[in-house]
Amino acid sequence: MWKISLNKPCIDIKEHVAVGDVLKSGMLSQGKVVEEFEEKVRRYCGARYAVAVSSCTAGLYLALRTKLTYGIAKLQFQRSHSRQHNAVSSTSVEKWE
Repeated sequence: MWKISLNKPCIDIKEHVAVGDVLKSGMLSQGKVVEEFEEKVRRYCGARYAVAVSSCTAGLYLALRTKLTYGIAKLQFQRSHSRQHNAVSSTSVEKWE
C-alpha cells in the first residue's frame, strides 16, 4: 500500500517541550496555557473576549447561545452532522429547512 504524505509537520524541540509541560500539568482544557492562548487570540482579533473550547460542538453551542442573547435566532442548515443538530436543538434556535 502506498503512503502519500501531503506534508511533513515541522515540529521542533520547543513544541515537544510545550506539549509535554501541558500534559504533565494535567490541565488540558483549562489553566495558565489556555488563558494565555485566549488572551493572545483576543488581542489578535481585537475582541473584548475570547474563549477556548474543547470541541467544535462546544464552540457551536456557545456561539448559538451568544447569538440568542443578542436576538439573532434564525440559522440555515443544509445536511449537517448530528452533533451540530444536537447543539442547535438544545438552544431552541428556529431552523430554516
